[in-house]
Amino acid sequence: MTSTHDKLLEAHFFGVETYGKLDVTTPFDVVIEPLDEQKYPEMNKCFIKLFYDSEAEDNLDCLTLDSIKNLYEFKVNKKDRKAITIEAKYKTSVEVPVLCKIQAPLKFDLHVIGESKNVQISKMECSTISVDLDDNKSDSETGQKKTSSCTLNSIKVIKCDRVQAQTVSMTTELGNISATSVYVPQSSFSSDYGDIDLNNCHSNCTVKINQGNLKIGSFEGNLDADLHTGSVDIYMTRPKEVKVTTQSGKPDHQK
Repeated sequence: MTSTHDKLLEAHFFGVETYGKLDVTTPFDVVIEPLDEQKYPEMNKCFIKLFYDSEAEDNLDCLTLDSIKNLYEFKVNKKDRKAITIEAKYKTSVEVPVLCKIQAPLKFDLHVIGESKNVQISKMECSTISVDLDDNKSDSETGQKKTSSCTLNSIKVIKCDRVQAQTVSMTTELGNISATSVYVPQSSFSSDYGDIDLNNCHSNCTVKINQGNLKIGSFEGNLDADLHTGSVDIYMTRPKEVKVTTQSGKPDHQK
């Protein structure tokens, strides 16, 4: 992902409440991070920027960028300062690589849903984080998206840094989920075809994987993991109730 200034398609800036909710429905790649606390100590602003995210063309003129903007529709509903809604869709079958970068208050709840290939969330400390990247157009047998003339890979990835919230839910149909640290009372992670890698997890956690591997570097809390096909590698530090089920694979629990 890139955010080069000369590839900026459009930008939105407005005031919000310190606590609220951000709903994002988009086919674009998404990056969400908190406002700079030094610049915005009151945490009452929201910045949204769209970039043409292609490394193939470094210098694009204004006419070219305007023509790219005509390929999609982007709406921001900010009538309620506590509830911001972002909606985007392509107008035609032509899909250009667009990156949606959002800076929001540290405590804003997040709900991301759509056909994004990648979602990155870092350093947010909200009560609820929900990410759903299911794609009903994907072929669950082959893990590929099919059209009448060709077959395209449909990989979707969720990457998180430190996650602090009351509840977290992350779902992919085809793609990996990874988080550096999860400090959440209730969390849920699921992937039909993909690996789940939680480096450090303190939570009452539910994991469901149809085909893929589960790796947890350090776990504390309650765990209910169900894998149809795949391996399990978990290091238990302070486990409470742990249930791991795998129909085909090799479980490895270390304490």
